[in-house]
Amino acid sequence: RAADRQYIVHLVDMAQQYLGNTQLYTTDGPLFLSRGCPKGMLFCAVDFGPAGVGPMQAALAVQRSFNPPGLGPFLCSEFYTGWLTHWGGRMANTSTSALAAAFGRLLSLGASVSLYMAHGGTSFGFWSGANGGGPLGYEPDITSYDYGAPVSEAGDHGYGADHVDKYAALRTVLATHFNATPPAEPPAVVKKAYGSVPVTGYVSLWDALPQLAVANVTGVRDIANVTMEGLGQSFGFLLYSCRIATLDIADTRRLTLTGVRDRAQVFGDGLPLGVVDRWAPALSQSVDVPPSVGRLDLLLENMGRLNYGAYMTDWKKQ
Repeated sequence: RAADRQYIVHLVDMAQQYLGNTQLYTTDGPLFLSRGCPKGMLFCAVDFGPAGVGPMQAALAVQRSFNPPGLGPFLCSEFYTGWLTHWGGRMANTSTSALAAAFGRLLSLGASVSLYMAHGGTSFGFWSGANGGGPLGYEPDITSYDYGAPVSEAGDHGYGADHVDKYAALRTVLATHFNATPPAEPPAVVKKAYGSVPVTGYVSLWDALPQLAVANVTGVRDIANVTMEGLGQSFGFLLYSCRIATLDIADTRRLTLTGVRDRAQVFGDGLPLGVVDRWAPALSQSVDVPPSVGRLDLLLENMGRLNYGAYMTDWKKQ
């Protein structure tokens, strides 16, 4: 789309303004190069995971068509060694055997390769991000970015879903392809067992609010049209609180929340009533409120911004 090209051109202008004459490149899946890399302006690289020779050669052909003749070395700038893990799912991992075989095929094609990831890491604070798209496609990433990488988040050898050492397997592929002995490994990271740490003290959310709340906004009537960002809170949590009328009847009331971004914990008079998740089906987006409840609180959690795809404009609001 035209907007995509305008955005890329804007980024190029900014980079050249502040960085000067430097090598710039984009990375896209082979199917998205036409929208992610303007011809003649940038070096266009591709990214993909383990595949056969045919798909890799096809990716090479597409990449070369976007770069000037003789200036288009085959570069897989993100060769996926694993995958990321989402809240509520199993720890993601991939086959070491499939990865090593595909890595060898890629090198045999004369490609330059950047492993994504070579070393697993950690997304600190509220920067973990999310994948997905559409009303129910939201998949928040966990804090760990181990990724099933050849070097784990803890600095150890990573192991694939087939229980084979990924680090050792890729090291063997490199030694074989280049007919050279890799440098010696550094010593393993020292681990220590600190034993059990009894936790006896605690403080409730309600008692800690004066210390936790960075702002106290009053008079908000229409929370459906107020974004978290609009209240000066771009990450973390937002607490909506209001008084409601108590009822003398025994019937419960039903609170229905739609468009939650991304997770709402519902409290009545300080006690938990239920949880509504962004990815839950419509039937799971209601919480029963007892008639005796006089104060209703919604603790809204921003679980991470969408960092890929058509739904990246991801304002956080309840």
